[in-house]
Amino acid sequence: MNRLCPIFILLLFVFSCTKSKEDAPNSMCGEYSLASIIFYGLPVDLDNDGTGRNDIMEELDGALGFSAGQSKVRIIQEADETMKCEGSFPIIEYITKDDTIIKATVRQAFFGNIPVYPQAGLPSRIQIIQPDDGMLSELEVSVRLNTKNEFYVTLRGKAVLYDNLNKRFSKDYLEYRFQK
Repeated sequence: MNRLCPIFILLLFVFSCTKSKEDAPNSMCGEYSLASIIFYGLPVDLDNDGTGRNDIMEELDGALGFSAGQSKVRIIQEADETMKCEGSFPIIEYITKDDTIIKATVRQAFFGNIPVYPQAGLPSRIQIIQPDDGMLSELEVSVRLNTKNEFYVTLRGKAVLYDNLNKRFSKDYLEYRFQK
C-alpha cells in the first residue's frame, strides 16, 4: 500500500494539470473592461488641474469626454481553436495649429481579429497610427495570467502625451490593462 500512494499522487497531479490546460482557453474567453492606463514617462497633467500623474485613468476621470465604460476587449475562440481579440480603447487626439494645441479630446480606437497566443506568452502586434500627428503608434496585445490565475489583457505601445503643467510633449510607453 505504501508503494501505491506515491503513484496515486503522481497520477492525480498529472490528470489535474491536463484538465486545467484544456479549460484555460474557455476561461480566457469573454469580455474584459478597462481597469487602468499607465504612462511610463514623466508624470503628465492632461486635465489642466495643475497635477501631473502617470495614472492616466485618474488624470482623465471626467475630462476630455473620457468614459472608461466605453472601452472593452473581447477574446473569442474560433472554430479552429485559435484565439482572437477585438475591442476598443481610448486615445487622446490633439488638434494643432502652428504647433500650438487648440483642443484635446478622447476618442475610441477600434481593433479586431487580432490573434492572441496566451500559451506561448507571445504578444500580437497591431498597427495604429493616429491621424496626422502620430501620437500613438504600434501596439502589442498580450493575454497573461495574474498571480490569482486570472486572465487579463494588455495593450502597450509608444505614445506622445502633452503635459499642460510643463507645456511640453512627453513620449514613452502607455499601457492599457483590461480585466474581467
